[in-house]
Amino acid sequence: MYNENTPTSNVNEVLDMCDVEASPIKPKVTACRISPENKSQLDELKLKTGSKSLDKLMKKLINNYTLNEVQVAVPNRSTEIADFEAHAKALISLYAGSIATCENAESRIREEFRTGLEEKANTIQQLSKQLTEKENKIEFLENELQKLRRTEETLILERDSLSARISAMKKAEETDEKLSNLLAMMQTHLNIMISNDMLSNGEDALVEANSTNV
Repeated sequence: MYNENTPTSNVNEVLDMCDVEASPIKPKVTACRISPENKSQLDELKLKTGSKSLDKLMKKLINNYTLNEVQVAVPNRSTEIADFEAHAKALISLYAGSIATCENAESRIREEFRTGLEEKANTIQQLSKQLTEKENKIEFLENELQKLRRTEETLILERDSLSARISAMKKAEETDEKLSNLLAMMQTHLNIMISNDMLSNGEDALVEANSTNV
């Protein structure tokens, strides 16, 4: 059974039996010469066994050879060895499926996270746009308010000026009325004086006439 204390090399050997990657670290590659016929047969075996590379195929062949050697060396344990190989392959298959499931889950989570980020970014962009529009509207309304205040100040000045003119006109009218009344009174007095003078002159003329007749 695999645990944290199991040597990595042994794990890799077991994983290689089912062509499963145990580590992202790639082994060193050594070139070797083979005939075209052997190369063709190896390529064919690689396709049949589903190996991802010739290196994986060679490891499978070596593992199979090692197991066969053990079975030949210990024939009374061949069944146990075959059972172990079957269990190991089943375990690796489950492990590979678990890795694929985790990878799919991670991909799904990454996609959901990316989608969530994009949605949040779009929301932030829309809110930023709305905020900019509201700020522009507030600025426009503030400018309109300033215009209205300046208009109000102008109207107040015009009102005060008009009130002053109306007050001056009322005072002028009152003065004119007083002057008219005064002129009327003077005219009345003048008429009275003229009438009194005429009466006085008439009485004097009458007295003088009477004196003459006597």
